[in-house]
Amino acid sequence: MAPNPEARPRIFPNNRWKPPKRLGNNWKWPATTYYHDGQTTIVGTLPRTAQRYKQYSVYHDHAYIWAVDLDASLEKVGDGRDDSADRVEADVERQVGEVDNHDWATLTFHELSRYRSYAGLHLESQHLHLRNETQIWPEQILPDTYRATQSTPVQGYGGLVGELPLLIGLMALALPSNFVQTGLPSCMANPWRVYPVSQIARTAGWEHRRGLVVSVYYDTNTTTTPVDLYHYERGTDGSSILP
Repeated sequence: MAPNPEARPRIFPNNRWKPPKRLGNNWKWPATTYYHDGQTTIVGTLPRTAQRYKQYSVYHDHAYIWAVDLDASLEKVGDGRDDSADRVEADVERQVGEVDNHDWATLTFHELSRYRSYAGLHLESQHLHLRNETQIWPEQILPDTYRATQSTPVQGYGGLVGELPLLIGLMALALPSNFVQTGLPSCMANPWRVYPVSQIARTAGWEHRRGLVVSVYYDTNTTTTPVDLYHYERGTDGSSILP
């Protein structure tokens, strides 16, 4: 996904870019479908019995990760007005009965047990809470903006869980765009892993204003349920998606 090149960019007084809100100003290319069986991931097709669990649009720009829980190429974001910027509600001319969608927000974190971090939106911390000294994924999938404020040598501490489409988006954006289809499946095993810097240079995928739409489905023809995915996202059993 990328912003419409003919649309006026949303640039704010701090010179920070924000993704388009207007329908038609986020352009999306054909999707690749992956199938994960709990252990490995392969390129596949979406079964007829698949039901959508969650969907996120995600952008990277100048070390910031922006996201919203919808397909920004098919729906407006927020009030749908790219000229409304950060004006208050009363300043925006609205149609009778018009309802806003969720707006773009930056990546944030919440602290869980065993000093794990939960990645999502509108949470209390902009930074990863803790990283383990042996981990390489924080450097590979998180720009410096989200760097952990503390580190530890204690094994089992400092893992990451969170909103599945958002985590998949972070993993994909860390890869060069021409390598995602080939490289992403090997990252999403059990547990997930990242390419070391000797194979994929840090920042290799962080193109400015590069975006994607990630949809997560479950197959009603298997034993996986939305409740299972909910607990997986939260590491309810004490495990981490990225340990």
